Amino acid sequence: MIKKFLNHNYFFIFGWGYYLFIPPILGGFDHFHDYPGFYEWYVDFYKLNFSLLFEYYLVIFSLLIFFMLGSFFGGGLRLKIYFPVVKYNKMSIFILGNLSLFIVFYLIWNSDVFLFSGYEFYNSDFLGKIATIFIVSCFLSLYFLEKNIGKVTMLPIFASLSICSVVMIGLGARMYVLLLIISFAMYYLKYKNIVFNMKYIIFMLLMFFLILMIGVVRVGLDLNFENLMYILFAEPMFTWWSAQTYIYSNDIISLAANPDGYITSFYNFIPSYIFENKSEFIISISEYANFSSPLGATSLIVSLLGNFGILFSMVFIFFIGFYFSQVNNYSYKSSFIRIYYILICSLLPFQFFRDGFEILNKQIYWNMLITPMFILMCVYLLSFMLNFLKIGKDSS
Repeated sequence: MIKKFLNHNYFFIFGWGYYLFIPPILGGFDHFHDYPGFYEWYVDFYKLNFSLLFEYYLVIFSLLIFFMLGSFFGGGLRLKIYFPVVKYNKMSIFILGNLSLFIVFYLIWNSDVFLFSGYEFYNSDFLGKIATIFIVSCFLSLYFLEKNIGKVTMLPIFASLSICSVVMIGLGARMYVLLLIISFAMYYLKYKNIVFNMKYIIFMLLMFFLILMIGVVRVGLDLNFENLMYILFAEPMFTWWSAQTYIYSNDIISLAANPDGYITSFYNFIPSYIFENKSEFIISISEYANFSSPLGATSLIVSLLGNFGILFSMVFIFFIGFYFSQVNNYSYKSSFIRIYYILICSLLPFQFFRDGFEILNKQIYWNMLITPMFILMCVYLLSFMLNFLKIGKDSS
């Protein structure tokens, strides 16, 4: 029963409801008015009138419909593609894991950040590098689990993933840890026929509570139900701050499109050590769209309408749904595509609705697709060399 909910459609619906549908409703009931940051939030919220909110809900329901339409048509198109079965030398995987561990320790040793210190010692460059290793380690962990490589061989990769997880939590990047939880849960529940019993429900609830509890502690509040609810809904409401300022400052049903932000977001694929000043060439949507994002997160509605206008936003979201369905179609034929599908699905409930295209495109196409593909090609070549030298043995 649970398997049918573990696909991109339901993950998208959850994120759509959490980030786009619920925030203005909570605002209408004056929830969390006395909590930090919400006085200023409500100053902007009260600038919205019924007409603007009606247009807004018309837009977001249209986005939902076009995503589902794209997903429907994408699910019906199936091409016959051959995916070869690839085997790896276990020693090559062990070497890869230790190299990953070395890089993680090197980055931590050379950084000046302090974990669990809020944003006082925030370092975006360090966080970006750790996040990339985290995503790739997550991909490789699931991929080699699928390949039945063996726990001992995979131990360095798991260690790298675990250390990155602690660092990400310590730097306040809880969304990445949610990505990890969703990915592993989806892998075992959807593809490994694990029975979704009470044990897993309790575990997931405990992890969910732990993430909320860390958020409460980070902002210095007492641990009680009301404060937990504040942490739960502060995330989408503060993300929606950018949406509400965009709504009353712009014509959200305008056909005008300016995709400069989306196009230049692909510069973010280039590693910083190759293109140090790439940030100067990435055009932020805030440079040409009139809105405010006091806490940094940018609502999907701003990213879409600011780049594509109302018409091409629908076209874009249609093709996103189409793309996800196509990946899902081939996830049952290829281990690589299966893990890729799992990871991009894990973006939909949270990151997809709160991060700009410069982050999303890098995640979907670079960190989760191109980089793992390149690494696995290198591992395969190393496996070939080790097999030629008769060192180690192939996976089963």
